[in-house]
Amino acid sequence: MTETLSEIPDDLPGLQPSPDAEYAKDDIEESGDQGDRDRQREREKRRSVRKADVADVPVVVEAPRPPRRRAVIVSAADRDSLMAAVLLARDVRLLEGVWVYEQAELMNFFREVMPDVQDGVPIHLVGFVPSPAADVLQAASLYRDRLSWYDHHNWPPEDLFALKQAIGEDAVHHASGSGSSLPMVLATSTRRSRFSDKMVDLACGRFTEHDYQRWGRLWWWRLGEIARKSGDVRKEIEPLLAGRPSDLAKDAARAEDVLDVPAEVAYVEGRDFKLIHFAGYSMVIVNASEELDLHLAARIAR
Repeated sequence: MTETLSEIPDDLPGLQPSPDAEYAKDDIEESGDQGDRDRQREREKRRSVRKADVADVPVVVEAPRPPRRRAVIVSAADRDSLMAAVLLARDVRLLEGVWVYEQAELMNFFREVMPDVQDGVPIHLVGFVPSPAADVLQAASLYRDRLSWYDHHNWPPEDLFALKQAIGEDAVHHASGSGSSLPMVLATSTRRSRFSDKMVDLACGRFTEHDYQRWGRLWWWRLGEIARKSGDVRKEIEPLLAGRPSDLAKDAARAEDVLDVPAEVAYVEGRDFKLIHFAGYSMVIVNASEELDLHLAARIAR
């Protein structure tokens, strides 16, 4: 090996660093700095884009919910309207009072009761016709955004239109010819309970014989009596608002002696009714006079 390799002369200049090598080294360092700067610029660009996106997105701030107010419920002086008012009161829960007025006395409510009701308190009218139209519509317009109206009677088209203009179309719940205000009240209900369902069954003649004997018969009679009154009846219907069937049954047991036998019992006992059999079912044809309770007579006949 030593013979093969030649000796390096002493006068040979020393090796200098290659400029290309230096350039390459500088280029590497410069490219590294440039890469950092590029990455920094990219991060800043992404950050600015995110800020712009956030700025463009509308911020939705929910308005604070208004506090629940005690409501005023006014029922027409009939059993159906009163039962609808009871179901509405059970749905509302917070009550200023429940009043009963004859149709002819509706303006008395606006004149005598409403001046003492605080501003902002919701008002619900159940079972009334806007009559006398001029006075009632003028009074109702004073309580726009507070007044809700539930009814099933046939109204003149101009009165229905005028009432919607006075208190708002969404506040008028009217179904002409339905025969009851219950469907309109139930359509706006937000709560449901077993007792409220029982009240609907009682109103529609679907009550079970067991519950009817326990407390349904007594309260069906009481609701008819309460509907004949005029004024605040909340105290009288408080047991129905509480909705405890056991308490109602105890009360009915104590009050059993004051209840007369319904006239429908004698009516059904003294007649023979046509019985129709079809598809495994039996149907009784009951023709009852206007002064009798058709639903009760049908239950007794069944």
